[in-house]
Amino acid sequence: MNKLAARFNASYRFILFVVCLSAWGGGSALAQSAGGSVSLASASYTVSQSAGSVSVSVTRTGGSTGAASIAVSTLHDTATVGVDYQGKQQVLSWASGDTAAKTFTVAIYNSGPFVGTKNFFVNLSSPTGASLGTPASATVSIQGNSASSTIALSSSSYAVSQSARSVSVSVTRTGSSADAASVALIARPVPASRKFRRLRVNSMIAPGKRR
Repeated sequence: MNKLAARFNASYRFILFVVCLSAWGGGSALAQSAGGSVSLASASYTVSQSAGSVSVSVTRTGGSTGAASIAVSTLHDTATVGVDYQGKQQVLSWASGDTAAKTFTVAIYNSGPFVGTKNFFVNLSSPTGASLGTPASATVSIQGNSASSTIALSSSSYAVSQSARSVSVSVTRTGSSADAASVALIARPVPASRKFRRLRVNSMIAPGKRR
């Protein structure tokens, strides 16, 4: 009888422990649900290289009971930390009842103009008092200030007398002339004749020049 009672008491204590553990977990889930969810307002942002900064909005929706917080951080992609943008980590917080959007601002650098776009990420992590919503990651695209240009020969063929001893070939630049540019010129023989000297010229075009 004593052995049976001991087994019953042990089983009862185990069941009670499981019930309490489940209740605690359920209470935590209910608290998170009442606290709402935190997410980024958009999954993508675009900013000019000359803008100076970009602001990413973080929202709290679906509940506002209790205080809440979220960690926000940058992660490099094709953009380089310290060259194209300032790497940053920050914790954003909400008081109980607060549903106002919070702002995460990242500095954008313009020290090295480039053509096209470069990207980095903004990520959310480690929520407290609320669940992690979606999107939890956003891509920030930096648009370069340097416009592209094209360098080409002014003609596909030139005629010159053998007695002239030289020929001048014109090279043109179209599009942007904001930055310096260079091109290598190489003279190669054609099958019909090999009666000229091999020539290699490096042509430098200064900023503002097109020819």
